[in-house]
Amino acid sequence: MSTINNENYIEKYPFKNILDNIDKLQQIVISNALTNSLINTDLNYSKIEQIANDLYNTSQYIYEIVENNSKNIIKTIQLIICQFLQISLIDNCEIIFNNININLFIQSLINIINVDSIKNAFNNDENDDDSRKTFYSLFNILNLNGIIKYLSDDEYISFKLSNSYEYFLKIIISLLIQTSKNIIFVKNDLKNQEFILKLLVKYVDNYLTVSTLSTLVLEQQEHERHPILCRTVSVQIILSFFYNMIDKTILVPNFINTNYHEFVIKWINIENLQIDDQRTIISIIHDLAQHDLGAEALNKCHAIQVLKEFKKRLLNVDHDEYQDLKLFYCMIISLLSDPKENKEDPKSMNKILNQLLQTAIDASLSKNFISSNGFHINEPIVVLTKLCVHDDILHYILNEAKVNKPQTSIVQFISDLLIHFRGALATEDETDQMTCIALFNLVWSISFHEQYIEELKSNTKFLLTVKSLANDDGEALIEQYVPKHMASVKQAANGILWNLDENNPARVLRTSTSVTQQAAVENEIKSQITNKGNRVMVMISYSHADVKFCQQLVTALKQDEQLDIWVDFSYCHTEDLWEEIGIAIEKADVVLFLLTKDYFDSKSCRQEVMYAKDSLKKRFIPVYAQKEYIATGWLGVRIVGPQYVRFGKKAFDSTVVELKKLILDDGNSEKIDVKKRPSITVPVHTETIKKVEQINAEKKPFDEGAIEWNTKTDDNLMMINEDLITKPLHQWTFKDVTRWFNQNRIKRELRDLYEEFYSGTDLIFYYQSLKADWQTEYLDIRERYLKKYDKTLYRDQFVRLVSALDRLSTDRCEVKSTKKSKSLSMCSIV
Repeated sequence: MSTINNENYIEKYPFKNILDNIDKLQQIVISNALTNSLINTDLNYSKIEQIANDLYNTSQYIYEIVENNSKNIIKTIQLIICQFLQISLIDNCEIIFNNININLFIQSLINIINVDSIKNAFNNDENDDDSRKTFYSLFNILNLNGIIKYLSDDEYISFKLSNSYEYFLKIIISLLIQTSKNIIFVKNDLKNQEFILKLLVKYVDNYLTVSTLSTLVLEQQEHERHPILCRTVSVQIILSFFYNMIDKTILVPNFINTNYHEFVIKWINIENLQIDDQRTIISIIHDLAQHDLGAEALNKCHAIQVLKEFKKRLLNVDHDEYQDLKLFYCMIISLLSDPKENKEDPKSMNKILNQLLQTAIDASLSKNFISSNGFHINEPIVVLTKLCVHDDILHYILNEAKVNKPQTSIVQFISDLLIHFRGALATEDETDQMTCIALFNLVWSISFHEQYIEELKSNTKFLLTVKSLANDDGEALIEQYVPKHMASVKQAANGILWNLDENNPARVLRTSTSVTQQAAVENEIKSQITNKGNRVMVMISYSHADVKFCQQLVTALKQDEQLDIWVDFSYCHTEDLWEEIGIAIEKADVVLFLLTKDYFDSKSCRQEVMYAKDSLKKRFIPVYAQKEYIATGWLGVRIVGPQYVRFGKKAFDSTVVELKKLILDDGNSEKIDVKKRPSITVPVHTETIKKVEQINAEKKPFDEGAIEWNTKTDDNLMMINEDLITKPLHQWTFKDVTRWFNQNRIKRELRDLYEEFYSGTDLIFYYQSLKADWQTEYLDIRERYLKKYDKTLYRDQFVRLVSALDRLSTDRCEVKSTKKSKSLSMCSIV
C-alpha cells in the first residue's frame, strides 16, 4: 500500500470516512439535546448502530495501511479521541459509548497503536521535532475538559463513561510513552504540564488506595462495575509513563513540584500491592534518588525508614525473583544516605558494594551493557562513583570486594570501560554519556591514591584517552542533568592528569602557541596579589553547591581593607580554571576551606586541599559553613590542628569578625615566623604558647562558640625535645612515651587510657589506624573517658592528641629524609 501524502491525508479514505462518521454521531447527540428528545428513539438508535458498524469495519482497513502511514494514523487517532471527548460532554451521550460496536472500534485503536510500525514511527527522525510536536499535542488532549473531569473523579463521567475514558487514557498515555523515547529532554520541558501530572498522580493514588482497602472487597459482579477498581490497566500504563519520564533525570524537578515523591513513598508502603506495581514504584524511587533534588525530597519524606520496612516485609525472603528489587533497594539507600551512616553495619554495606560491582561486571559482558537482571551498567557505576569519594569504600571495591572478578584487576576493568564509553561523547545517547561522565569521575577518585597511580600510568591507551578529552569543549554533550558530586569530563580528565603527574595537554598547547597568553594568567594574579602593601592574600576554596554562602562570606570579608580576597567567580577568566586556581593557592598567604558535605564529595575541592596542604604546606583555616557538619575521612585527617571557624552557632556578622581576627592575627605572625625557621628543628614560639595557655585557661568547659582551638599549626606547640626527635621510635621507653604526652600538654588522664603504649612505635601504629576517621575514635575514647573519670573529654582535648601524633609522624619522616639528603625535605602524610 502506497504512502498517503501528509498534507492531504485527512481527505483520503479511511481517515475522512472515520472522522465524518464520528461527526454524524456528534450531530445526533447535539440535535437531541437541543430538542430535549430521548436519544434512544428507534430512528436515532438505528442511525447510531449503522454508523457504529461502519466505524468498526473501517477500522479494520487501517491495519492494511499502517506500515507506510504510521504518523498519519497517529494524528488521526488524536483527532478521533478529541471528537469523542466533545461528545462525552453532551447530555445523554452514554447511549453512544454503550454501543458495542463503538466500544469495539475504540478498542481497535488500542490494538493499532501497539503495532510495531506505530511504536517505531519516530525512530528514524533526524531530529526530535516530530516527536516533540506529537508529544505535546497528546498533552493538549489531556488538558481537555472531559479528561480533566475524569481525572478529577467527576461523578457523571466516572460512573457513566468510565470504560470509554479508560480506553482514551490507555491510548494517549501509550502514545506519550512511545514518542518520549525519541525526545532529548532539557530542563523544565514539563513545566507547563505539571498541572496534568498532578491529576495523573492523584488518579493513580485513588486507585491504589481504594483497591487495597479491605472494606472494598466486593463481589465479582460489583467489582467489575466499580469505577475506581476498573482502572487497573490504565494505572499500570500511567505508572510506566511516570517511570519513562523520571528515567530522564533532568525532568525530576518537574515531578518534585507535583509532590510526586510523597505519593511514591506512600505507595511503596502499601502492604498488599501487586508485585509488578511494587517493581515499577521502587524503580521510580531509584530514578528520583539519582537527582540531588529528588534525594533531598525523598529524605524529607523519611524514605529510608519506609524502605527498610519494605525490605523487612518483602526482601528478607530469599526469592530469586526479588533480586532486582534487592539491587534497587541497595542503590536507593546508597544514593539517599551518606556511607558514614552505613558504617554502623559494615557487613550490610559490603553486601551492597559487592552487588553493585558484580552488576557492573555482568553488564560489561553483554553487548548492550545490560546485566541479566535488566540493569544498564550506568546504574551501578553512578552509585559507585558517589560512594567512592570515601577512601575506605574505594579500597574495598578495588581490593576486597567478593565478586566474580574480571580477568584484569578492578582498576584495569574500570579503565577499559572508560576507554570504551569515550565514544559516547560523539553520540546523542544520554545513558552512555552519563556512563562516560561517571567513569571519568570514578577514575579521578582512584587517581588520588598513590598505590594505583603506576597501574593507571602504565595503560598507554587509557592515558591517550584521558589526554584527548582534557581539551574537549563538551559541545558534543547533550544537555542533561549531572549530579553535584560529579564534575565534567574535561574537569575530571585534567584532575586525573594532575594526580598522575602527567603533562596537562591544555597547558602544553597554550605554552607552545602563545607564551604571552600563558604568562598572562600568572601576571594577572600577581597583579592582584603584589603591590598590596601589607594586605593579607586570602584564597577561598569552596564547593560550587555552596556558592551562595561563599558569595555572602566574600562580600563580608571584602569590607576589611587589610584583606585581599581571591575567589574563582571573581577572577577566573580563561578556559583553564585549575591553572588559575593553582596559581592563586601558590600566591596566597592563607587558604580558607569552606567545609560542607558537598565540599567533601567534590574531587575538585579535594585536589585544592591536597595541593594547598600536602604539596605547598600552606597555612589554612577550616571554615565550617554548616552548624552540624563534621569533617571525616580524607578531609577530616587533613584539617586536624588549626583553629577552625563554625558558622551557625553565632550571628553571621559576629562569626565573620572572629574569622577576620584569626586571619589577620595568625597571618601576620606566620609571615614573620616562617622566615626564622631553621632547616631541621622547629623552635618553641613563646608568644604562641602564651596565646594557647590563655585560650585554654578561658576554655573550661569547652567553648561551643564560633571559634574552637585545636592545637596544631606549623608554629603551635612544636614541643618535642630534640633528643626525642632524633631517638629511634623503637628505642623509646615507657618514660619517653610519658614525656612525649607531657611535653605536648596532653591530659594526664588520656595518658592513663593509653597505658599499654610502651614505645614510640606504638604511637605511630595507633596514628596510622586513627587518622582515617579520628572523629569516630574520639567518640569511643570519650565514652571510655566518661566511664573511668565520670567527666567529659572535650573534642579540643582529644584533637591535641591527634595533632601531636600527626607532628610526630611528620617529624619522623623529616628526620629520615634529612639523614638521607642532608637537607630538609617536606613529607606529605596522606
